[in-house]
This record gives sequence, structure tokens and C-alpha cells, in this order.
Amino acid sequence: MLLRPKQAHWFETYVPRSKTVTVLNALAGTGIVELESDPGLAQPLDLKLIHDALAEYNNLAHQYREQFPEVASPSSPVLKAPEQMAAEALSRLKAWCKAADALMQEQLQLETERQNLQLLQECLTALHGTSSDFSRLSHQSDYLYKGVFACPLNRPLEANFCTAVDEFVSGEEHNFFVVADLPGNQEVIEKAYQSESCLHIEVPDWLASQPSKQMSQVSSRIESIEARLKVRAPVSYTH
Repeated sequence: MLLRPKQAHWFETYVPRSKTVTVLNALAGTGIVELESDPGLAQPLDLKLIHDALAEYNNLAHQYREQFPEVASPSSPVLKAPEQMAAEALSRLKAWCKAADALMQEQLQLETERQNLQLLQECLTALHGTSSDFSRLSHQSDYLYKGVFACPLNRPLEANFCTAVDEFVSGEEHNFFVVADLPGNQEVIEKAYQSESCLHIEVPDWLASQPSKQMSQVSSRIESIEARLKVRAPVSYTH
């Protein structure tokens, strides 16, 4: 490695500890300043601790940039040690991220349930209230596997696509297959429908046995989910 000596200009600066971060930020912004603190005059900064905390902070801020609003916070005086300020800022951001994860998980669950209920709603509409035992599909047994699959219309399947098909109806956007077979064939049946881009519909255990009540129950539940999605509490971004 070839070393080439260059002239360096040395200077000293004395700043209040509350202004340390501001000064360091200004010096670092030049890209040409190397810092050396005098341990005989002041308590040395733990630069590695601050660097690691800021690096983790920036990584989290980038990862969650879509969840957090852009807020132009005015600079405030540093009344604590920079190491402590960095640790507290990172701890606060981690708490926000944890809250954001919980909210996103809740939203995902609600949206998944809504999609499932919308498919169930379309299936019930296609059945025209003719399947009085439809609610029994929510209760599995050791002797019989039961399932409902929604398949896209642009990938038409024969009504006898699977020998276990018990009922077949066409909806506005999907073909629906009601399946009943031995429990040992469940995995084979589900893989067969998944290979054709079909979705398995979960029939909720609260679904009434009377077809006349099923549609109103499903519609009411969808409205409730959509209301929760609209008023879902945002993350609290307190300083």
C-alpha cells in the first residue's frame, strides 16, 4: 500500500455538551474532518455506540418508511449525553415499529377474512339458498373431509374435475366446487385445486343453518370488517 503524505490543518473547538451533536453533524458533513477528543478536558464520547445506534435507526427508518409519515421536526437542544439520546431515539423508533407490525398484522387478518367472506357471499348467491346443509362445511370430522373451492372463470374446470365433487355452481366471477371425501384425500384434493389457481373458502362456524339468514350474516360481517379497516387506529408518533 502506497502512502502519500498530505498537509493537515489542526484546529481545536470547545462547545457546550448540549451542542455536541450539532457540531459533529456540521463537521461530518464536510467529509474532510477527523475528530479527536481530548480526554483530559472532557468525558470522551462513545462514538462506536452512537454510530451503531444511528446505523440501526436509519435501517429501521428506511424499512418502515411507508408506514411512518414524513414529519419535519424542529431541532431541539440536546440536554442529555449524545449516547443516551441515540439510545432513547432508537428505543422509541423500535416501539413505533412494533406497534406498526401489530397494526399491519391486524389489517392483513381483516383483509384476508374479508376476501374469504366475499367469496363465500358470491358462492351463496350462486347457490340461491338451495344448500340447506352449507353451514355444516364449517365442522370437520374424523370420517369426512369437506371443502369449498373458488376457481377463476378464466380457468374453467370440468364439474367432475375431482371425483369428490359433491356440488358445482357458477358465480359472477368464480366457479365453486363443494367437495366431500375421505379425510385421507384432503391433501391431494387441496393441491389439485391450488394447482389451478383456486382458493379454499373457510366457512365460519357462526354461519346459520338456515339459508335465509346466511347472506345477511355474511353481509353484516363484511360491513363490520370494512368499518374496522377504516377506523383502524394509527401508530402514535409522539416525541
